[in-house]
Amino acid sequence: MSAGSPQPAYSLAEAKSLIKLAIIGDRVLKRAALDCPHDELPKVDQFVRKLFLSLDENAFAHSKLQTYPDNKRSIMADVYAIKKSGSWYIKFYIEHGRVTVLSCHCPEHDVKLANGKTVKAPT
Repeated sequence: MSAGSPQPAYSLAEAKSLIKLAIIGDRVLKRAALDCPHDELPKVDQFVRKLFLSLDENAFAHSKLQTYPDNKRSIMADVYAIKKSGSWYIKFYIEHGRVTVLSCHCPEHDVKLANGKTVKAPT
C-alpha cells in the first residue's frame, strides 16, 4: 500500500476491538487534553478511547507512511477525522496485535475524507 492510500491499511473493527489495551502515549494525551471539552479533562484517556470507538468507515481519510528517523523504521498509519465534541484528527496503526494511537487532536487543517466529504479545522 502506498502513502496517501484511499484504502485503510487496517481493519477498523479489529482496531476497535483492541482499543482497551491501546498504547496512547503521554504526548498524545497531553495534546488531546488541549482540545477536549473541559468536563472530559480528568479522564482524557477515556475520552480518546471513546472518540476512537465512535469512528466508522465514513470517517476514513487516508493511510500514510509514518517514518521514525531515530530508529529508521516506517509503518503505515491510518488517518480518520470526525465531528464529535468538535473536530478530531485521529491517526493510529496496529502492530503485533496492539493499537498505537499516534495522534488525537483538533485538525490543524481541513481533512478531506476518502468519501469526498471534508472535516473542517477549527478557526
